[in-house]
Amino acid sequence: MRLRWLLFAAGIGGAVVFVLLVAHRVQSNTSSRYEWDIQSVGTRAADQAPLNSVALQTKTTGYYVGEYVGTCRAINETSSDLLPGELSAIVCSWMDNAVEIGVFDGSPGKDIREIEHSKGSRDPFQARVLLPLNTNE
Repeated sequence: MRLRWLLFAAGIGGAVVFVLLVAHRVQSNTSSRYEWDIQSVGTRAADQAPLNSVALQTKTTGYYVGEYVGTCRAINETSSDLLPGELSAIVCSWMDNAVEIGVFDGSPGKDIREIEHSKGSRDPFQARVLLPLNTNE
């Protein structure tokens, strides 16, 4: 995992505030075909939950997936944690809520899907397709 640090200053009400943003890449174990780019973009004002920008880099294309609340981590691809047809995934969780973002090999091709975890369970049939991947991915 490679960490990138970004420090910037902003003037707010006459005071200077320093903000440290942490960005990291989570590389999958699938021949380096999929690399998740997770960047901290601050916190949600209502409850101070961490916000992350999530993108996926394949060998040929980068895909912006969206912003997610919570702490994001990779799902171990060498275990049985992946769902049927899932090639690579991360989970972003905060409090009792979690969202799984994964690359699925489906029909007619591969795509990025989002699954909300409900009370500890995850139903692949409730997955929402976010983006199709290029046919050569």
